[in-house]
Amino acid sequence: KSRLRRVDDEVDRLERLYEKLVLRGDRRKVQLDEAMKSHVGFQSALENLMPWLEEQEVQMEVEEPLMAEPEAVMEEIEKVEALEATLLQREPDFAFVQTAADDLVSALG
Repeated sequence: KSRLRRVDDEVDRLERLYEKLVLRGDRRKVQLDEAMKSHVGFQSALENLMPWLEEQEVQMEVEEPLMAEPEAVMEEIEKVEALEATLLQREPDFAFVQTAADDLVSALG
């Protein structure tokens, strides 16, 4: 091959490599953008849920010792049932946090 042809071939090779790297960079940027969106969604969901969970945990820790009086026992049962009902109501929030966490892990993987 002529010297000019070899130079043209090298320039073509260089351009292909450059374009390949640009495409890989673009794909990586999309992945990173998705990871960032997933992280923001997860963080937001977690910030909405954690204070409530921590408050419930504190309330459960300060419960009075069980008493033998039926009224006191019934009151405690009602408190636990109310907490269970609230947990069921908040179940979609827990599911959303789990989904957000899965999305984040997937985006990072």
